[in-house]
Parts: sequence; C-alpha cells; structure tokens
Amino acid sequence: MKTKSIVWLMGASALCIGVLQTIAVKFYLYWTIWWFDIIMHFLGGFWIALIILWFYKAFVGVKVRNDHGYLVSIIGTILVGVLWEVYEVITGLTRGQDAYVFDTSLDLIMDTCGALFATYIVFRKSLQTNTTTQ
Repeated sequence: MKTKSIVWLMGASALCIGVLQTIAVKFYLYWTIWWFDIIMHFLGGFWIALIILWFYKAFVGVKVRNDHGYLVSIIGTILVGVLWEVYEVITGLTRGQDAYVFDTSLDLIMDTCGALFATYIVFRKSLQTNTTTQ
C-alpha cells in the first residue's frame, strides 16, 4: 500500500473514532454498553498502527520489509496502549473498577488486534505477491 493510501485510511479511521467518541460521551455508551470500549480500543490500535506504519514506510522507503513492519507496528501500538493505560491510572479514570486487571488486559489485546489488522491491510499486496512466487 502506498503512503498516500495509508494517509487516507488514517484520516477515515480518525474520523470514525472521533464520531464514535462524541456519540459515546453524549449518550454514556462507555457505561451502558459493556463492549463499546472493546471496539474503541480495536479502532485505536488500528489507527495508531497506521500512523506508525506511515512513518516507517516514509523513513525506510523502498527497503520496507513485511516482518519488520509487523514488528514495528505491534511493538509501537503496545507501547502507546500501555502509556494510555498508565494515563488512565494517573488521571483516576480507573477508580472504582472491580475488574481493572481484566479490563486493562482486554484493552491491550484489542489494541494489538487492531494493529495486526492495520498491518495486514498495509502489507497484504506484498504478502499476496510473496505467496504466488513461492
């Protein structure tokens, strides 16, 4: 996938996240729909991975390797996810949560799933090319 396409996908996913976040806050969806947070973490991981991959492809250029791309996007997304969870603790957003450890684990898993999906989309054409040449 070309970097221009990644930028368009980043913009579309950021718009989707923004619209869903606005609706969620207005209608208390995080507190009334238990799985809404799961979707948002998946989309957040997807978006963060696209940003990381865009920078990766912009700086590495023609020499981009799929395996490095997967590694960079997943490690980067996990790092951002962990920093987000630390932010939630520091700001007190986790106070009163009984299942905090489970929720945090699920959040990080969904961030990673979003990153895997974004990375697959970015590199799928080269993956298909590699499969047909073997």
